[in-house]
Amino acid sequence: MLKSSGKPLTVDELAEAVEYDRSTVYRSVQRLFMTGFVEQEQRNYHEGGYYHVYSVVNTGEVSYHMYRTLNHWYTKMDQLIGDFVATYDGRDSGSQELNAGGLSENSRYRYIGLV
Repeated sequence: MLKSSGKPLTVDELAEAVEYDRSTVYRSVQRLFMTGFVEQEQRNYHEGGYYHVYSVVNTGEVSYHMYRTLNHWYTKMDQLIGDFVATYDGRDSGSQELNAGGLSENSRYRYIGLV
């Protein structure tokens, strides 16, 4: 609804358009705002006070942040797998099981599909 409107909307306008309770729409919009999919802009009344309008963020920005998050997660998981292999690959008691499973030198890359 926010994207198709072509202009920023208030929670009340959104609730009316989708025919849901204002509190339900507010919670949904807040989740979208907190995760970075929606922008919030404060608008001031001339006689005092303010209200917020919401609009969809640029999809390029969203995809950029998603890729950054994914790359960060991948790097962290690669480190953890490397630490695991370094810790347990050389031990006598578990090395046969791990080696049989393909977790030897540089095999972590094969395991995650890089080789």
